[in-house]
Amino acid sequence: YRRLAFEFADVVCGEGITGKEIVERLPKDDIVRRWFRPDRFWPVGVVELSETLLGGHASVRTNLIDLNFHGSRRPFFGNRCLKYDRSIKNVIAVGAYGNLLWRLPLNKNRRQTYLPFNPSVKHVAVRGHLLVLAVGNEYIAVDCTNPNAPKVLWRRRPDQSLSALNHMGQAGINAFWAGMPQQSRAYGSSGSHPWRRGLLTDQYLCYSKFRSVVAIDPISGRDLWTQGDLSENCMLFGDENLLFAVPFDGTEATVLRGADGKKLKTLTVPPPGERLATIGRNVLVWRVESNRRILELVDPWRGRTVWGPHKFEAIAQCSLVGNESLGVMEPSGRFTLFSLLDGRKRIETQLQPEPTLQEIVLLEADGEHFLVTHSRPRGPSGRMPQAIQGTSSLLIRKGRVYGFGRDGKRLWPDFPKGVEVEEQQLLLNQPSRLPVLTFASRGYNINNGRSHWFTSLLIIDKRNGRVVLNKRFDQQSHILELIGDPAGNTLDLRMQRVNLRLTFTDKVLPPVAKKKKAEKPAGAFGGVLKALQKVTEQQLRKLPMPVP
Repeated sequence: YRRLAFEFADVVCGEGITGKEIVERLPKDDIVRRWFRPDRFWPVGVVELSETLLGGHASVRTNLIDLNFHGSRRPFFGNRCLKYDRSIKNVIAVGAYGNLLWRLPLNKNRRQTYLPFNPSVKHVAVRGHLLVLAVGNEYIAVDCTNPNAPKVLWRRRPDQSLSALNHMGQAGINAFWAGMPQQSRAYGSSGSHPWRRGLLTDQYLCYSKFRSVVAIDPISGRDLWTQGDLSENCMLFGDENLLFAVPFDGTEATVLRGADGKKLKTLTVPPPGERLATIGRNVLVWRVESNRRILELVDPWRGRTVWGPHKFEAIAQCSLVGNESLGVMEPSGRFTLFSLLDGRKRIETQLQPEPTLQEIVLLEADGEHFLVTHSRPRGPSGRMPQAIQGTSSLLIRKGRVYGFGRDGKRLWPDFPKGVEVEEQQLLLNQPSRLPVLTFASRGYNINNGRSHWFTSLLIIDKRNGRVVLNKRFDQQSHILELIGDPAGNTLDLRMQRVNLRLTFTDKVLPPVAKKKKAEKPAGAFGGVLKALQKVTEQQLRKLPMPVP
């Protein structure tokens, strides 16, 4: 109903009625309305801040690491974040307000073993209520039908014989599962992590092993089929019916039948430098042609273009939101948001030009989108803000933040040029229904006499674009937790030694301060005259006043 109300509001969804009309037919007292109604109970007034110093040892765990999702989270994990506690081998589910949902122990035999872990790699895939983790050198299937009591269905260690290949040791095996580069011939390619070599569908979970592909039942974990005699170093993509195995550095794909693994044929797919993502059996292509960027979705099986092509400036940047949408920003400032289902433009608008644009990231929260740009600074770079330990984040040296409503229109009329951000790290896995967008980083202050680390926070109100907090804390924090309490209108930011509370009130906001225009620098001769005039005025003030 949430998607009908916002994403398909104006789309005819059957019987000649639109998604919005379907929602409006619900009884006004229907409990379903509570779940798709946007959160509007956070007061949009002055945000009051209070700070509490925590003595003694750290009040929160410092071994938590963000788990990133591969592909779509929908429909049941869209507002959830997952974390992995390396110290006790627990997976922790966090809700849309940062609240704890459940903990799931994974350390079955209680062995304390350390495994490398790369927080930027995607280690989770979901289908319906089934969640499959690729951590700790194994695939672990978790049934989340009961939202408060998940249970492990099966575990599989496909790497048990990897050491026989090129004499790979345990360190190399661990590095593969952590998504870290290795020199091994078969497991050393860029981006070679478990979900590039694995595929989860409603019918099977499969993974590549040496020159073979193994398929297992996603619910029971029992073997379904194995197909060998394939190329080494293959990535997998496809759907319930067709499975494509293609070398990471090649274009010739072997197509297998999903039901039994039978080889059907070989065909050509777009080259690796053009494969932006795969959506089922289709490939999202992002290529250069005649000094232009081309975006299109192609179906290699039928040899046709599903939608596109769309053309952009050669150095345009893009950002995926699951398998649902894609945002494209051009240095000239044109921004377009596409629906990956049909290539429809959901947003097309002109933003501030950014000639040195390097990358963008797009965050979605219940139909609203927030775009963050990252451009190369014109002058010499200053300090390098570092990510908070365990967080998945993106470095923003110089950029802007924009908000878009569920209707695709710009938010924040007080900030037509967006909200400027410098020298920060954007948290990529923040709770989606909090009323703020948070940036957090740590750095080392070399200009301070004591030369110590600090933690920097920048918090922007999603509703109006105002900066709620922009502050440095004179201490290094190895963790940051965001926990909201809608009933109390509060948000707690828990760091290692400080608890910062934001209280949202109905107090009237002051007017937005207009940014002063910088004075144009005078020419060389004009500058000299101004300097002489200033010195003359200062000397005249020192002269004694004449007696009348």
